[in-house]
Amino acid sequence: MTGRLAGKAALVTGAAQGIGKAIAARLAADGATVIVSDINAEGAKTAAASIGGKAKAVAADISDPASVKALFAEIQALTGGVDILVNNASIVPFIAWDDVDLDHWRKIIDVNLTGTFIVTRAATDQMRASNKAGRVISIASNTFFAGTPNMA
Repeated sequence: MTGRLAGKAALVTGAAQGIGKAIAARLAADGATVIVSDINAEGAKTAAASIGGKAKAVAADISDPASVKALFAEIQALTGGVDILVNNASIVPFIAWDDVDLDHWRKIIDVNLTGTFIVTRAATDQMRASNKAGRVISIASNTFFAGTPNMA
């Protein structure tokens, strides 16, 4: 496959659907080998199959350090290491604020903040170990500008 990203390996988290899947498809179209990662293993497989080319599905829970370690071991085995990271995985709670309990809150923080940290640290460690200049892109919501009803 040719393209401006030929020879590059890209990891997109939260890529089973939506924006993550579209980003993964664009990176693959530009020639990258794309790791389509999501906690939804079947969704990741379906997305990777629909993208085709060098897209590979690898399930991972970004809030779990052991899962992220396994993800990056698999990336190393499949591609030799990541060049591009797109942090896209997140939890978007479509519930009223009054219905959010502490366990739910902690899960949101574990995925949206801590998970992004865990994956970014693993990616930059892998880039540094292989002496690669890489790119880290983190997707964030703009809902903090103007709240949406029932999006806690």
